[in-house]
Amino acid sequence: MRTWMTKIYETKVINECQAPTVKQTTVSHHSLIGACHKIIALDTKKRSDIEYIAFEFHTKQISVVGIDFEIIGQIHKFPFSIQQKIVSEVHAVEKRIEKGKDVPVLTILARKIILGP
Repeated sequence: MRTWMTKIYETKVINECQAPTVKQTTVSHHSLIGACHKIIALDTKKRSDIEYIAFEFHTKQISVVGIDFEIIGQIHKFPFSIQQKIVSEVHAVEKRIEKGKDVPVLTILARKIILGP
C-alpha cells in the first residue's frame, strides 16, 4: 500500500494497474486534486487582486495640473475612484466657463462641500 501511495502520481504505474477499480479511483483522485489546486490558485489570485484594489482605493492620490493645491488637498480625502470623478467634473465645469456658459448650481454646492463654508 505504501509503495502504491508513493507511485500514485506516476501515470505509468496507473496505466499498468490491472484492477480497474483502483485505476478509476486513482484517475478520479488525480482529477479531484487537480481541481482543488486550480481552486486554491484562483482563490489566491483573487485575494491578491482584492488586497491590491483595497490598497489603491484607500491610499492612491490623484495628481492634476491646473487645479488649486487647496482643492486637490480636499479631493485627496476621497477614495481614488471618487477623486477621478471629481477631477473630471472640475474639468467639465472649467470647459463650460471657457465657453461662456453658466456654472451649474450643483457644482457651486459641491465646491462648498469640498472647501467648506
